[in-house]
Amino acid sequence: MQQGNRNTPRFHYIVLLITLLPLCCPNHALAQDWTLEDAVVSGDGIYVLTGNGTLMKLTGELKVPWEEELPAGIKFHLAPAPEGVTLVGGVLARIDGDGGLLWAKNMSADDAGVLPDGSVVFVSENLLGVISPDGATIRAYQLLLNGTEETVPGTGIYLEDVVPLGNALIVTGTVSFPGDPKSHILIGAVSLNGSLLWTKVLNTGYYDRVDGAFRSGEHAVIAGVYGGGSDAPWIANYFVLKVSTEGRIEWFNSYTCPHEKDWDAFWAIKVLGVSCGGETCAFGTTTGTFILDGNGNPLIYQNVSGKTAGITGDSALVLSNGTLLTVPFNRGEGSEKCNSRRTSFKEIPVKVELRPTEFNPPDAPLGVQKVQREEDMPKEKWGGRKTIGAVLVVGMLAGTALVLAGRRS
Repeated sequence: MQQGNRNTPRFHYIVLLITLLPLCCPNHALAQDWTLEDAVVSGDGIYVLTGNGTLMKLTGELKVPWEEELPAGIKFHLAPAPEGVTLVGGVLARIDGDGGLLWAKNMSADDAGVLPDGSVVFVSENLLGVISPDGATIRAYQLLLNGTEETVPGTGIYLEDVVPLGNALIVTGTVSFPGDPKSHILIGAVSLNGSLLWTKVLNTGYYDRVDGAFRSGEHAVIAGVYGGGSDAPWIANYFVLKVSTEGRIEWFNSYTCPHEKDWDAFWAIKVLGVSCGGETCAFGTTTGTFILDGNGNPLIYQNVSGKTAGITGDSALVLSNGTLLTVPFNRGEGSEKCNSRRTSFKEIPVKVELRPTEFNPPDAPLGVQKVQREEDMPKEKWGGRKTIGAVLVVGMLAGTALVLAGRRS
């Protein structure tokens, strides 16, 4: 979008809302004061978390089979699962597809994934753990530099994401070494029985930070930011790399897009979410949303910032300013064009050890209060619940209008 046309997309966005309001939302249902805090696409539906702590499941028809109120005072974000959703934050918990609480542990985690047998894998600082489907058994390991925990404060391994991939877990994060102020990219693979298969430390020559990872076919894609940090904070680039289960780096790209002059410094820009559908991947950032093909080539870039919650059909679902928007994969006339380039990096030879450790957090008394289900609700009450889906319909259509308007500008 050019500076002179900046108001054009907003105009179309408002027109669409005004047009659809009397049609989809009788009794002025859209006047409800709520926003989405988080959203994610799981294998059996879309799960959203509102700002007031209400967790809801949405079907493909945008109906709400159930909703439940989570306890106040605990900060959560959502992680996808083949069925249901995982709550990650001050408490780690599994919710099944019917809204039932499977288990909850009084522990904090940075990311979690679900294995085919229902076990949950998680990372927290330098800890990698596996929790059995019933929450009864936990196996945990520490990733240690040079086989020791005795490092200089501020150095060591910090895990950010874990991606179940075939018969391995791809873990990724950052590592800092004594005497080296810069952080570097750490990637490793751990077998399901707890053996360290390989690790790599990648150095771009700048400060490196991993923000997210996701499975893409038989590979994992890892996204983040590299730049000058405190030495030269005006140098900043998004990166995405693709790695196989054997540790082969298929490609490592950075991206140059319109409005880059407006992007903030290294410490300010961030990848907010990564998701893939087959070989096509999307990553939402603080400055826009990127759609990439299987070779890392940018298919489209839209100036819509936010978290990529998942892939639905031929669009990315992006949570932007509390609203779900759709960003189509197809490029229309006037859409933003990104250029990619191979990122130079070198591997740093590092000895990393995976050491079993005791980790037994207590069960958390997570008070989850179920709200009536759709089939249990009287018709007049369900009319109010149904407006949640209507709000999302408007949000998605409005997002599409926003994208199309941006193309016309």
